[in-house]
Amino acid sequence: MDNFGKWFVNTKPTIVYLTVGFPSFEESLEVARFLISNGFAQLIEAGIPFSDPIADGEVIQLSTQKAIENGITLKDVGKFVGILKKEFGIPIFAMGYYNPIFSDLERSFSILRDNECDGLIIPDINVEEIRRIKPLLRKYGLRIVGFVAPNTSEDRIRRIVRHTNGFIYLVSSYGTTGVRDSIDFSYLRDIVVRIKRYKDLPVAIGFGIRNIEMVERAKEVSDGAILGSAIIRLILSNPGNYVRK
Repeated sequence: MDNFGKWFVNTKPTIVYLTVGFPSFEESLEVARFLISNGFAQLIEAGIPFSDPIADGEVIQLSTQKAIENGITLKDVGKFVGILKKEFGIPIFAMGYYNPIFSDLERSFSILRDNECDGLIIPDINVEEIRRIKPLLRKYGLRIVGFVAPNTSEDRIRRIVRHTNGFIYLVSSYGTTGVRDSIDFSYLRDIVVRIKRYKDLPVAIGFGIRNIEMVERAKEVSDGAILGSAIIRLILSNPGNYVRK
C-alpha cells in the first residue's frame, strides 16, 4: 500500500461530495471550508456539473442543474480544487461523468493536475476504459477510483481492483444516490473483505449515508464513509441558514 493508501486507512476519512457552483461558486467554497476547518471532512469530492447525471438522485440532480445555470465548467472545478489545496492541503478528487471529461482528456487532466487534484471519480466509466486511459492518468499524476456494487461479480471485482490506484467506492445499495432508511453494513463488511483479497486498497462506503450513526457504522466495516445527498439536502432545505444546520 502506498502513502496515500496508508493515510486513508489510518485516517478513515469522512468524504463529502459537493457540487462545485451550488448554490454559487463562492458558497460551495464556503461549505467546503466549513466542513474541513471543523474537522468533519478529511477528503472532498469536487462535483463536476453535468446535464445527465444518471447515477444521481433528485437532490444532487437539482444541485447540478443550479451549477450549470451558474455557468460552472471544468475550469471552475479546477479553481475550486486549487483554492482548497492551498488553504488546507487535504486530498481532493474531482467527481464527474465521463462524457465532458472524455471530450478532451488531455485538457481535462491538465486542468486538474495544474490545480493539484489528487484523482478522479467517474461513476459511469467501466474497467475496460480505465485500462485504456491509465497511461494518461499516470502522465498527469491522477489516481482513479473504482466502483464496486453489491451485485458485482467476483471476476469483475478482481479486474476493477487491479486497475484502481485511488480507493474503492463501495456502493451501499442498488439505485441512484440519495439517503436510505437502512443499509446492510454486515453484508458490506463481507464485500470489503473480498475486495482486499485481491489488492490492499482503501475501501469507502457511499450511497445512502444520511447521518453520523451511518458514518460511524460505515467506518467500522470499511476505511471511510461518503456523504453527498445528505449535505446537499440540508443546503436546499435551509437556503439562508445552511452552514449552521
